[in-house]
Amino acid sequence: MVRNDKFIKKTFNRALLPVMISTLASTINALIDAAFVSRCMNEDALAVISMSMPVFLLLCMIGCLVGIGAFTAASISLGQGDDGSAVKYYHSALLLSLIFSLIFMITGLFFSDEVAFIISEDPNLLPMLEDYCRITLIGSLTYIMAYVPTYFVQLEGNPGTLTIMMNIMMGTDILFDWLFLYVFKLEIKGAALASVLSMAVTGIYGFIKLHTSGGIFRISLKSLKIFGLLDIITYGSSSALDSLMGTFFIFAINKLAYLVGNTDSVAIWAVLNSLSELSLIISMGIPRTASPLLGICLSGKDNYGVKMLIRHEIKIGTVMMLIYSAFIIFLHGFIADFFKIESSLFLPLSCLGLSLVIGMYVSILRSFYSVSKRFFLSGVISVLRTFVFPIGFASLFVAKGVNIWYFLPAGMLTSLAITILMAVRRSYQSRGKSNELSKILLLDKNSEKNKSRKIFSIVATKDNICDASRDISDFFIEQKINKKTAVRLGLALEEVLVAMVDNSKKKEDNLVDIRLYSQGRSNGLTIMFPGRRYNPFQNAEYRDNGSELDESKLGIHLINSIASDCHFLYTLGMNVLTVEFSL
Repeated sequence: MVRNDKFIKKTFNRALLPVMISTLASTINALIDAAFVSRCMNEDALAVISMSMPVFLLLCMIGCLVGIGAFTAASISLGQGDDGSAVKYYHSALLLSLIFSLIFMITGLFFSDEVAFIISEDPNLLPMLEDYCRITLIGSLTYIMAYVPTYFVQLEGNPGTLTIMMNIMMGTDILFDWLFLYVFKLEIKGAALASVLSMAVTGIYGFIKLHTSGGIFRISLKSLKIFGLLDIITYGSSSALDSLMGTFFIFAINKLAYLVGNTDSVAIWAVLNSLSELSLIISMGIPRTASPLLGICLSGKDNYGVKMLIRHEIKIGTVMMLIYSAFIIFLHGFIADFFKIESSLFLPLSCLGLSLVIGMYVSILRSFYSVSKRFFLSGVISVLRTFVFPIGFASLFVAKGVNIWYFLPAGMLTSLAITILMAVRRSYQSRGKSNELSKILLLDKNSEKNKSRKIFSIVATKDNICDASRDISDFFIEQKINKKTAVRLGLALEEVLVAMVDNSKKKEDNLVDIRLYSQGRSNGLTIMFPGRRYNPFQNAEYRDNGSELDESKLGIHLINSIASDCHFLYTLGMNVLTVEFSL
């Protein structure tokens, strides 16, 4: 049994498509609306879709804050065996979504004219802007609330549900757009209504699946209370900040594009922005898939595993984004005809394609810094790449008479350069200190010194588990741990592994990843195994109100008795068990 990175790569590749699809949730409606409006109406209507994006992104910001924040907090609670708190976070997300939606609904009912005027003062666009903003704001509940099932279905261990939800969202939005624009001739009102209804259908399906799946996330009116508000805000703030910066970014570029060429340039920006949002399935999907795996490697101070995953992200991201960028540039004529844009899109799409490739690397680094808890650096990168540099270059080019679309690659390239410079500077400052950091990734170099580790994978058969048990015992014996204790630990872990395999309902050709480490008196291990959610420690209980141990769980009780900390996490369809102890 030797180090085998197949498990990590296989887990990443298996989860990539569902996660990529899930990233469409925040933007697919606006993209579909833009496509239908451009075909059915005119450039002014397409410009309205682009100008209304800040309103849509504000709703996405609240959805991210509440949905992702509660999802992350609930994940941590489940890892600690605290199902009760996880359910409370779920109901807290529901109540918070209702509260925020009520505020937006009131705004839509009474202040939609003022919102439209802030977006644009063009009298030709104001009536359509008012209609689109009014319907979007009144229907805000469907947008914000849909984030809750979108994320919480992942905790039930059924990624297929998420894929179905995204298919429903896209399918119903296309159907409703066709009905309202082509059949009922509702024009811009129909596009807004189609998005609201498609999100409603998607959210309802997600809640039904959660309520009927036999899991713990079922709606109870009695449980609708605010719980863990600070935790939700803390865990959801990073994604919410991205959406907020995106709101300001879209608003500012719309204004600058209007100065350059009125609605013609705004319509071109609507096309570029739609194609940029579509690319998020790559630039956001890949880092989101890697995030939990990177977290596991970081917790075990596995620098090699971190670097391997980052390289894997860069390799896949580069290939996918190059293909996507080449595709949209090659089809520039078709795209212009499809959206009924009279001007050539070759230069704008070329600038966009180059910026997307560069932005892929910025996204990977920003996401990694967030996972490695370098929140300040991650936040600075978000502000620089989403707002400061793009708006700065766009304003400069407009003032100097340079083609505005050059701001796309210029802003992203500068963001990447500054990101690398900040990381190198931080690494240089750590030289000679106890926590010397590597360049770019800022990994703790000293964590690898005086540290023994063993990382290997096995096929999930009981014979292989028995062999792994002996390897675990031998490893800790080599680390000068009491032989009797090490043997008992190995046997106890054999029991845990068998239980996880028996409850996974997976084929026996699946790999189990086992990671052992020892550094001084600090020892630990991580076991990763795909399958349905199963926390062995959650089921290790006392009989008769604690008077007698459950003999079938003696091994688990032994681990509990010597462990200083135990963590369980279910992510990407994978059970992750971490045990830390000092012997």
